[in-house]
Amino acid sequence: MLDKMSGDLWQRFANLRLLYGLMYGQPEETPLYGRRNRPVERMVSGSIARRHLLQYEPHKKLQRYIKDMNQLYKNEHALYEQILITRV
Repeated sequence: MLDKMSGDLWQRFANLRLLYGLMYGQPEETPLYGRRNRPVERMVSGSIARRHLLQYEPHKKLQRYIKDMNQLYKNEHALYEQILITRV
């Protein structure tokens, strides 16, 4: 995904963080994967993840960002509460 972004390295990571933030903010309409309420961490840490990249600081920071977003999503019921109500 990072290789598809335009700009220098800093801009690509910033755009990727923005995109992941959008995905968390609108879980019903996930723009990338088309699946509902699927935590991003699972998608990123799956078999296609390149673990060796975590030795580089920008990749570590992106991983930390996703972990923080997952924690926020778990703790803030308002992010998914309405989805559960409309499905019942």
